[in-house]
Amino acid sequence: MRLLRLSLLLCASLILRSPAADVPQTRSITLRFDPPDVTVTAEGLTTLSLPECVADAPLGHPLLPVGHATLLIPPDTEAASVTVTPGPVREIPLDAPLAWGTPARRPGDPPPPPTPPDPDIYASDAPYPDLTPPVWRADPTGDATLLTVRLHPVRLVPARRTLLAAETLTVTVTLRPRPPIAPAPAARATPLSAALPSGPFTYVALSTSNLIANTPPPWNLQALCDARARAGHTPALVSLEWVVSQYSGRDTPAKIRAFVQDAYQNWGTRFLLLGGTFSLIPVHKLHISVAGTFGSTTNEIPADALYFGCLAGSYDNNGNGRYGELTDGVNGGDVDLTAEVLVGRFPVASPTELAHLVRKTLRYEQAAAAELAPHAFAAEKVNFGALVYATGFLEELRFGSASYGIETLGFKNSPFAALSDADTTLYDSDAALWTAADALQLLNRNLHSVSHVGHGSARVCLKISTANTAHLNALRAFTNGLPFFAYSQACDSGAFDTTDCFAEQLVTVSNAAFAAVMNARDGWEYSGAVGGYSHRFHRAFWDAALRGTATRLGEINEASRRANLSLVSPYSGSYWRWVYYELNLLGDPATPFAAALNPTP
Repeated sequence: MRLLRLSLLLCASLILRSPAADVPQTRSITLRFDPPDVTVTAEGLTTLSLPECVADAPLGHPLLPVGHATLLIPPDTEAASVTVTPGPVREIPLDAPLAWGTPARRPGDPPPPPTPPDPDIYASDAPYPDLTPPVWRADPTGDATLLTVRLHPVRLVPARRTLLAAETLTVTVTLRPRPPIAPAPAARATPLSAALPSGPFTYVALSTSNLIANTPPPWNLQALCDARARAGHTPALVSLEWVVSQYSGRDTPAKIRAFVQDAYQNWGTRFLLLGGTFSLIPVHKLHISVAGTFGSTTNEIPADALYFGCLAGSYDNNGNGRYGELTDGVNGGDVDLTAEVLVGRFPVASPTELAHLVRKTLRYEQAAAAELAPHAFAAEKVNFGALVYATGFLEELRFGSASYGIETLGFKNSPFAALSDADTTLYDSDAALWTAADALQLLNRNLHSVSHVGHGSARVCLKISTANTAHLNALRAFTNGLPFFAYSQACDSGAFDTTDCFAEQLVTVSNAAFAAVMNARDGWEYSGAVGGYSHRFHRAFWDAALRGTATRLGEINEASRRANLSLVSPYSGSYWRWVYYELNLLGDPATPFAAALNPTP
C-alpha cells in the first residue's frame, strides 16, 4: 500500500523510531529562530513576521508569530508530557503597540465594531503567552501517532512594550508505554468474507444498490473500479444496503464508519468513494463553536473527510449525539484529525448524474498534457475591511507567496510553470465588475482548473445561481470537451447537506466540473489583508499539488489540512477548526492531479 506523502510546512520535525521497549523516557529537539521582522502599520500598530510561523491570536490578545514542531510517536507509546524551554532571549523594544487579534471576516460582512486590546494583558508585566503548559495535540496516523506542538518563539511584555525573541526553543517529550485500549463492541454482524472476497481492497466505492445496478455501462461504478484496477489499485464495489445490514450502530452514518474502520484494518483500504447525495448516504455533522466579541458563532458541518476518514474513536465519545466536540475523541480528548482513509463523494441522485461523473472523471484522467495547460482565476469585490477586492488572494495562487510565514508555490513558479497557462483572470475592479454571464462563459472554455474567492451561498458561487433557471440551464448546456476542477473560498457553496447546492450541481451536470472543493459552511478571512483561514488552506492545497508532494485529489486535500493542523487547538473552537471541518472533496479521492504531467507512483 502506497504511503501518503504530505507537504507539512513545518518549523521542524522529529521522528521517534525506536520500538516501545527500547525508547528512552525522554527525547528532545532544539529549534533555532531568526529575529522577527518588525513593521509599523499606517494605523500606528506593530506587526511581526517570522519564517514558517503565522501571526495568530484570540480576539484582543497580542498578535504573535506561532510555529510548530511535529513528532511521529512510534506504535505502542504515547506522550506522557511535553515541555517547551526557551534558550537565549533577545529583548526588542517596540516603538508602537503590538497589534492584537481582530474578528474574522466573510465576504460582504458589515464592518465589525472596533475590537480593543485586552486591558488585563496589555497592562501586565508578565510575558505573554505563558509557556507552561504548552499546547499540543496527538492524532493517530496508522499504527503511530502524530504529535503536534504549538510554539511561541516570540513573546511580549506588554507593559514594557518589549518583545522577548528566543534564539532557540527546546521541545522535550516524555514517552511511556501506551496502555491497551479496551476493545470496542463488535461492529459487524458477520465477517467481511461472508459476503465479499477477502482483501486487500485499497479502493472502495460505496453506493446504493439502485445506483450500482441501474447505471448502465460504460459509465458506471464498475467501469470506474475497472479503471482503478488498471491503475494498480485493488478495488471493491460495496452496496450501502449490505453495510447497513452487516454493521451495528445507532444510525446509517455510524454503520458506515464502522465498516470503514473494519475495511481499513482488514482490507488495507486507502481510498473511499461515496456514490450518493447526503440524503442517500448521510454523514454526521460536526459541531463547531467559536467565541466572538458578542457571543459565539456555532454551526453543524457535514464532514465526509473527517467522520469517514479519521478512524480513531466514535467522534461522539460522550454519547450525546453531537459529533466532533472537543471531548469527543478517545478517552475524552480531541477528535482524531488525521485521515487514514481518503474520502471523496460523488453527490449523485440518479444513474444519469452518476454516469456524468464517472465519464468526466475518466476523461480528465486521460487528458493529454496540452489539454491540462489552462488555469483560470476569479476574484470578486469582497469588502474585507480596507481590502475591497480579492485580486491579491488569486495573485498569490498564480505567482506563489511567502506571506504569513509560509512559502507556497503558485502556477507561475512551480515545476509545471512552463506547461501551464495561468494568465486567464476574471477580476472585479474599480473599472468594472464581472457578471454571471462572464463566469458562465469562463467555465465553458475547456479549463483545467478554476480558483475563486468571493461571495457565495448554498446555491450561489462565482455570481452564478443554480436557483436561477437561466443560469442552471446554461450550466447544463456546457460543451466542454475537458471537465475542470474547481476550488472556491465562497461561503456555503459546498453545503451538500442542502438540496442541490452549487457544488453538487457543478459536478453532476454533463460537461462542467469533474470535482470540486468548496466550503460546506462560511469561509473566513482576515480583516483588511490578503490572507486568512480559508485562504491558507487554499494556498496549501495548490502548493501540495504543484510540488507533487501529494498526487491524488484526496491526498492533496488531506495535505492542505495537515499543513494547518498545528493551528487547530485541542482546547477551544476556532476558525482554523471550522475550515478544517468543512473542506469536503466532491470527486474521486483517487483521481490523480494532472496525470499526463505528474505521473503517480
